[in-house]
Amino acid sequence: MRAGAEERNGLIESGALTAEELLRRYTRIVFAQAGSIEATARRLDLDRLTVKARLG
Repeated sequence: MRAGAEERNGLIESGALTAEELLRRYTRIVFAQAGSIEATARRLDLDRLTVKARLG
């Protein structure tokens, strides 16, 4: 497992992230894989504006 994934898992398991921060981080992970806001929105079943807001 990568160091970033280990850190992320630790934060999740410890409850250190707010729900909003968890959603923002997950959206960034999916965006990095999907390559576009539109593809990310489709994968997450979200509106494009919601994805853009979470990407900050």
